Amino acid sequence: MKKANDLKGLQDLYFLGPKGEQRKFFQEMVELINNDMIFWRRNFWPKDPPVIPYSGLTSATGLQHQDHITQLLVQLLAELKMDVPFFSPRYVAHMTGDLSLPGLLGYYAGLLYNSNNISPEASPVTLKYELEVGQQFAQLFGFEKKSSFGHITSGGTVANYESVFYHKGARFIPATMGLALRKEKLPWPSFLPSSTWELLNIAIEDIPPMLEEFADYAEKRGLDHQELLRKYSPANLGETTFWNELQVGPPVMIVPATAHYSWSKASHLFGIGRENCLNTGLDENLLMSIDDLQRIMKFCEENRRPIIQTVCVLGSTEYGGFDPLDQIVQVLKGWKKKNLYSPIHIDAAYGGYFQTMFVEGENYPENASVAREKYPQMHRIFNAVRDADSITVDPHKLGHVPFGAGVFVTKHGFSKEFIAEEADYCLSSRNQDIESFPLGKYILEGSKPGASAASVYFSHKIIPLNSDGFGGLNLGLLEIAERFYDLLIGASDDELEFVPIHRPESNVLCFFIRPKTFPASVSEINKFTALITGHFFPRPADHIQEFSYYMSKTSLKFASLKGSVPQSLQNLERDADHLKLARLVFLNRWMDNKNGRGISYMEDFINEIKKKCRELLRT
Repeated sequence: MKKANDLKGLQDLYFLGPKGEQRKFFQEMVELINNDMIFWRRNFWPKDPPVIPYSGLTSATGLQHQDHITQLLVQLLAELKMDVPFFSPRYVAHMTGDLSLPGLLGYYAGLLYNSNNISPEASPVTLKYELEVGQQFAQLFGFEKKSSFGHITSGGTVANYESVFYHKGARFIPATMGLALRKEKLPWPSFLPSSTWELLNIAIEDIPPMLEEFADYAEKRGLDHQELLRKYSPANLGETTFWNELQVGPPVMIVPATAHYSWSKASHLFGIGRENCLNTGLDENLLMSIDDLQRIMKFCEENRRPIIQTVCVLGSTEYGGFDPLDQIVQVLKGWKKKNLYSPIHIDAAYGGYFQTMFVEGENYPENASVAREKYPQMHRIFNAVRDADSITVDPHKLGHVPFGAGVFVTKHGFSKEFIAEEADYCLSSRNQDIESFPLGKYILEGSKPGASAASVYFSHKIIPLNSDGFGGLNLGLLEIAERFYDLLIGASDDELEFVPIHRPESNVLCFFIRPKTFPASVSEINKFTALITGHFFPRPADHIQEFSYYMSKTSLKFASLKGSVPQSLQNLERDADHLKLARLVFLNRWMDNKNGRGISYMEDFINEIKKKCRELLRT
């Protein structure tokens, strides 16, 4: 028991606290950062004289200017206090929680140095941090560190875009070889299959040896293999020309119905087309339907539609669920034997940090055992991540660092050379060492802050990616979600029924409210749920105290369900095409604590919901 209490106490210290409980330590650390930065400035060529006259600071103009800044800063701070209190146990709306102290301090320290994490010339220190974070996540998810590649993006959306960028660059290299051979009228080599369809379905991990053979083949004929691949690549020819030359249907992407809207954006952005972003339906657990995945794979086989990638969501933004990755892997392996290949990208922007629950730390390895025992299905799913090809994870969600920090990791690091862009003024280095790595040529973004890299790197130094650190924190959040679920079920009475869609798989809980005097129709439930969520939903207000608690909202489209439906919906009259839901995200570890009324925030929140429900029923 003492050891558990010690761990809880340590976890508390990771945060500033809802009431700024660690303000003294935080202020000392901020002062340390400020003083150190000023010291660095003053001691860089210390004999160089100051350039701002000190007399000007105390002149009438100087004092007036400082007063002007102070006045506007006070106004800015007053307006910012109307922002959303993510730090409070009263906030259970979106996937944003309190920031960790190391995340804050790392970001603030990096911010003052203003490095641009795009090349070693602009950020020799924080670029190293960024690439090290990429390696940390590669190791966490079971990818080979030497052959994989990962880095920090501005968020999960860009990380998801990069998965398409990378897989489009790598997937069609063999087909590009074949097109180059045909257009240049070169003899067909024995190491390449002659069928275009076969060339389009070679696994990414099988491409490197083909590249070596193609380079030897070209060299013997006095040709530059890189120039051949560049000339006939889809990136050079354009999508329309490339696919017309190959004479097959345009490529597709497969995503579940719970996919983040970044995937629809990606299909537009990369010229795939939304019609070619094929959505699998959901099963009764609101996860990717394996039967529907099989149907789509069969469609692709019959219509000769190459697959850029299949997206698996671990921690959906809607319902918090984890697609059955272990089953998806087996399905795609089966189709690969039938000569239809798809790499797997995992969108774990939200759920990626749950992997840390199953990694044993030195001090609290028992937490990992508890997690495996309590969440065997999640453990089985995360064990299958090593069989995927790339992954997105957002440190600015369950990593508790400031926005924006996403991470993209690919198992196939070689593929970065096929999306590279040169910029001679700063990115001409051919050296691939971490100290001089030209990151900008391999990523979608241009200038981006080194502060994010410093934040994530420093955060991982203090809060380990295992059961000692983030694993223990996340285990606690799952337990809070389950306790709230039990309280919510027990809160139903003669007037009101609280109906969760299902027991939470993560720390996300969706439910609807049915007044027992109402008919069990979706349209009536939607009206009532909309009034409740509207009351607790973040909105502009005259003062922040208008809100007692915050929740978010979502909806379930019935058309996305394939086969059986969740038990919770089976007795409803479906007179609307979707069901409106209240959505709670438990990112605050203190929701079990007592509030100013002397009861837990959980119980008080449920009482507040019931109070509002009764007000509505009486009006």
